[in-house]
Amino acid sequence: GRYNEMCDELSIAAKRLARSEREGAWRTMARQVAHEINNPLTPMKLTIQQMQRLKGTDRFDEYFSRSTSMLVSEVDRLSRIASSFSTFAKMPEVTASEVDIAAKLTDTIALFTPNDHHIPIRYIGPDKGVKAWADEEQIPQVFTNILKNALQALENRENGDIIVSLKENEYIPDTAIQAVKISFSDNGPGIPNDIREKIFEPNFTTKSTGSGLGMVISKNIVEGCDGKICFETSEKGTDFFVYLRKKQ
Repeated sequence: GRYNEMCDELSIAAKRLARSEREGAWRTMARQVAHEINNPLTPMKLTIQQMQRLKGTDRFDEYFSRSTSMLVSEVDRLSRIASSFSTFAKMPEVTASEVDIAAKLTDTIALFTPNDHHIPIRYIGPDKGVKAWADEEQIPQVFTNILKNALQALENRENGDIIVSLKENEYIPDTAIQAVKISFSDNGPGIPNDIREKIFEPNFTTKSTGSGLGMVISKNIVEGCDGKICFETSEKGTDFFVYLRKKQ
């Protein structure tokens, strides 16, 4: 009786914590989106007011042609922020089942070879037959996001190289939970210091579409399957690690 009650209480507490963490994340994100949308609005308004003032003067044409291109690019930026926010809002629930993770991984790697950057991606591990808990539909997106980041990091670099490996019989860090460990290693310049802390936080400002949310979405997918995603980085390169639970 009492043991079961305690388990139930723990389960309720865990759910409550997960919910408050989710709500906290949404609040943070809503604040950030509001901030990013507010930023360009003031200069846009001032520009339009200045146009109204200059109407009918000889300075109008010059000011008009200079400022309209700025207005258009700011509108583009706002629409990028809005569309990436709606991408995040549309993220489906994560449902884990037993998946042949080696097959999913090798299928994803195949999509990136060959690639525009002519960077070799080497794979070390079995091609199929390794089962782990994952969302069958969404886990390839995690691998895709990490590989895209690695290829971006190696752009315009000599001798760029990516190594992906899959190891069975590993453990999720700081736990006794058996896992499959997938490593993605690149020899790029490493993740800049100011971004390291924020890699898993939503960022709507990045110029390149999507990359500001890729790792947030990846973390959501991996943790939704009770796995773990983390990384190590230095000026010699970056390693991303994805741990997925094995069936006990």
